[in-house]
Amino acid sequence: MASHPKIVFLGTSVFGQIVLRNLVAEGIKPLAVVTQPDRPIDSQKTPSPVSNEAKKYKIPVLSPKIRQGIEKILPKIKKLKPDLLLVASFGMQIPAEVLGIPSKGALKLHPSLLPRHRGPAPIPTAILKGDDQTGVTVILMDQETDHGPILAQETIPMSSTDTTISLIAKLSTLGGKVLATTAEKYLKGRSTPRPQNHPTATYSQAVRYEDGKVNWGSSNETIDRMMRAYQPWPGVWTTLGELAEELERELKNPKEAEKIVKLLAVHQDNGALVVDNMQVGNQKPLNLPEFIERYLI
Repeated sequence: MASHPKIVFLGTSVFGQIVLRNLVAEGIKPLAVVTQPDRPIDSQKTPSPVSNEAKKYKIPVLSPKIRQGIEKILPKIKKLKPDLLLVASFGMQIPAEVLGIPSKGALKLHPSLLPRHRGPAPIPTAILKGDDQTGVTVILMDQETDHGPILAQETIPMSSTDTTISLIAKLSTLGGKVLATTAEKYLKGRSTPRPQNHPTATYSQAVRYEDGKVNWGSSNETIDRMMRAYQPWPGVWTTLGELAEELERELKNPKEAEKIVKLLAVHQDNGALVVDNMQVGNQKPLNLPEFIERYLI
């Protein structure tokens, strides 16, 4: 690296956590980490995965309070006088006044082949669209979403068995290494940003719980992609009534028709989609014969 540049890392999720781990392994230890605030889970405040990772390396952690933006900790970031911000899966808007603090700007790692799949959910979107390749892109950030010029891009193939979970693992590990190498070249003046091909840009949307609901009129391929894209959240689900109708059976108790059923495993048999395992509410998962015996006539 250049003579000990002062770098601040912004990240929150498991993706960001693995990127931070790989940055440190590649010799880039940020002087501080900015992450989203602790979230209440089961009545306890739970730090973000990036916060937990930073503590392993004794890296100071900065977070705004819940329902506050990053601008609320602006004085603390300014006090650090960073040369560069590195961003990966931060999950909050970064205003211009923050991007203007470091002397060298901000580099962002995005888990897609920009300008394809800009926005908050590029990994599940790539699966849902049936892409045969994906990758990581490092951009010099500007004020538009995933819009800045490209400094580096690496491509990997996608298989028909890839899930969001498997791609998070692959792309965060690759991305951490690419981000480290790119930051080093950038700080030494050895990289030339190239504009994105903006007219070809596509956009991903934040995943919502209702996105996981099965439309039984969809193709088997679509449902298979949903099963792989919506892991671990929101999962793929239907209602007892709709699943009974799809199986051409009746419910033992029609009052249970609106209960949520999460599909855990499916396969295709002679062109038909077969549900192998499912879970009704928070009950024990069932295989198909068990489900039929318990709920259907």
